[in-house]
Amino acid sequence: MNVQVHDDTAGATLGLWGTSALSPAGGDVEAEEGGTTNEMKSKAPWKAGETVLLLEAPGWKIGRGTYLSLSTATIIDVDPAIADADWLRRWASKQKVREAVNLPFPEGVFDLDALTTSPLRCLYTFADLDEFSRAAPQETFQGYLSVLVLEMKLLENRKRGMLMCGECCSIHVYANALSGTCRGCDKKVELKLNPKIVGR
Repeated sequence: MNVQVHDDTAGATLGLWGTSALSPAGGDVEAEEGGTTNEMKSKAPWKAGETVLLLEAPGWKIGRGTYLSLSTATIIDVDPAIADADWLRRWASKQKVREAVNLPFPEGVFDLDALTTSPLRCLYTFADLDEFSRAAPQETFQGYLSVLVLEMKLLENRKRGMLMCGECCSIHVYANALSGTCRGCDKKVELKLNPKIVGR
């Protein structure tokens, strides 16, 4: 089982193997060793954005990302009673309210018929928009903006499995399909085209 771990500096993948892979599930679990069944007691299940892990002396490997693993010297403390754990938990809760990955198109704001059939068609420049938005930030301006798209990342996002995107439980969901599964609650999520397909 691979678990994504983060702190305020970076993120990594923690690989759990064998009986250690049962820990995130929590509750009473049964594990088979040498033909005998052992019942193991586990704490509450790990929750994304809430459970804090204190890792001491993990094995590590750096490739496309950082991969952590357990070795004979590794010690894991789940939800340690230290001030740094409380700070990290508060930091993680703030990350849950980060900017949405794919905001819905606003309804009832733009008059699309007026844009296409109006005798007066406003062609704005970026300078015009900047000036108008600073002068009257609460007003809605409708018109055209002539732009040139310099880069498209359609193939790159498809190879990474990020052609479509959405979010659930404050977790970003990516897939190359019209729906995906939330890693937090296992619900199906309807996905929309990833806006990052257009070059940054």
